[in-house]
Amino acid sequence: MSTETETDRVRKLICGALPTYEAAAACCAALQSRPSLIVRPRKVPTADLKQIYAVRLVRSSRTDMPIGSEDVLKRLEGAAADVNMYVWEGDQRVFVVITDTSTSQLVACMVGRDRRAMEPTER
Repeated sequence: MSTETETDRVRKLICGALPTYEAAAACCAALQSRPSLIVRPRKVPTADLKQIYAVRLVRSSRTDMPIGSEDVLKRLEGAAADVNMYVWEGDQRVFVVITDTSTSQLVACMVGRDRRAMEPTER
């Protein structure tokens, strides 16, 4: 009997996203290329993410904006009070996947080169 892992659930969510969602496609490819990668969630208040991204994404220049950042604030609007955030690195890029706390609904994805622009710091 096989047990589905957290990483398996994240992979299913992002790989099942619309093919036109470029950030999800990049995150899917990154997870598919490293099947042994383990991603762990970090529960984050949605209000904190909205506040952080409202500041950080405005500061970023057009050339270093993470893929998927153009609509992350809009996508967070419909999210519950808390979300799970998965962050990992690979191929000189940082991948961020945000889901609901049960990892059953994809909220947003981003892919960029600067971890500081995408991952909230510990409080």
